[in-house]
Amino acid sequence: MAKRVSAETITEITGAPGFGEQKTPIPAAPTVQQVIDKTRLRLAKQVFAAEAWLDAADPENERAIEMCKKDVKLAKESQLMFEELIVDVPKGFKLVPTFYSRITTDENNLIKDEYSFSVRPRFLKFLGDNYGDDLRALGIPDAGIERMKGGLDPSDGNDTFYRLNVDHIVERAGSGLMGKTRSPDPDNGNRMAYNVNHLGNFVLLPEQVHEYKNKLNDLQVASDMPFGKGKWILMMAPERNDIHHGFVAQPQPSNSKLRGLQEKPLLSYHAQYSATTMAREISELKQLNGMRPLVRGMIETAEAEQTTVAELAETQARQKKGGLRKSFNDAVSKDVESDILINGLVRPAIKDLTDSFASLYRKISKSTAQPRERDAFWDLLRLYQGDEVTNLRADVAALPVPEAAEMVNVFRQLDADFNKLAAKLKAEDAISRANRPASNDDKFAKKPYNRNNNRGGQSGGRGDSRIKRPGQR
Repeated sequence: MAKRVSAETITEITGAPGFGEQKTPIPAAPTVQQVIDKTRLRLAKQVFAAEAWLDAADPENERAIEMCKKDVKLAKESQLMFEELIVDVPKGFKLVPTFYSRITTDENNLIKDEYSFSVRPRFLKFLGDNYGDDLRALGIPDAGIERMKGGLDPSDGNDTFYRLNVDHIVERAGSGLMGKTRSPDPDNGNRMAYNVNHLGNFVLLPEQVHEYKNKLNDLQVASDMPFGKGKWILMMAPERNDIHHGFVAQPQPSNSKLRGLQEKPLLSYHAQYSATTMAREISELKQLNGMRPLVRGMIETAEAEQTTVAELAETQARQKKGGLRKSFNDAVSKDVESDILINGLVRPAIKDLTDSFASLYRKISKSTAQPRERDAFWDLLRLYQGDEVTNLRADVAALPVPEAAEMVNVFRQLDADFNKLAAKLKAEDAISRANRPASNDDKFAKKPYNRNNNRGGQSGGRGDSRIKRPGQR
């Protein structure tokens, strides 16, 4: 993709010959007003149809009438919402004619996988490295920007994150040719990626601004089209100019419903996403030239000392010996891609995963009295002891970087803490079950199921297990 996507280029990009799959050529781009008028007409027809169904409903069928009334209400609300959206366009964006060409679910999933665990961290790093002023204007603190420079989601440095979305300007599901072809991305070190996953097709949005775009798209029902079909819709696209670069949403006015940056707490999902992302990055690291034999040799050296590479490298560093860490750094520094991957992404990711599990354990272990709190602990333990994290720990222990040594030590303590608390909760649950008096429900539950037993315990033919309303025979 040669051009970055913006309000100024999206019509040209999506209207180019071959963008869509339909047999007929893409129709000429309509004006904004023509798309608005067409959408208004369709929404008006929906209201008319819903009211017609209500008029034709059986007057004695109260349920049908109620459902028809709800349909009328929904159709009128959609009409009103569309009129509000086309007036209250977020600052820094325009509604622009965009050809939406539907791709298949399998194609969309391939794009999503590449985006989520490979491209997205690099886009966050791209923003942190190049657009700090735009991020500060949006409300992200310096601590959050430093995290972004490592490919991580921004936070305030104290486990408070922000409700932000990385948005595909040309939508994945409607990306047509962009979702089927790959090319080097000049904004991402010429790495190969689907054209719809090029950094020039992304913008960082507060969640409420992203929701505005989703509502507008939903009202135009483009994603309901069959695969391979396409049509012109209005798409929210960022303006790009010398002052506003279009990669980060501009702050919204104080009187706007879309203003501000909402916060969210650290959740187990963050650790899960971090683990999967780092596993992909380490897998990519293994494929780099010369990396496998280098790591294999370090593992053999560490095993001879009955320790891990991470711990041996840390011991050598304390003794001010070059050793494994120096050899590794020297090898990495000779290759730009290896340097970006190790120092720019993997090392920050290791620290983030270590800190996330430690913080989540401290938070969840403080209170486990209620069933919901206990469920949160067991969910975190399953994630911590799962195959992905277990395999990741082995891979990280084979790296001679400081963050790896820290993870080995912190996780070793977490092993003990998790096991101790798990044993305590299991013992408490066993005592609770033993002291629980038997109830009538427990007695009934022990009876074998018999399809001829009805609720009243009466027999007679096949029985009737339906719940009867008062007065029903």
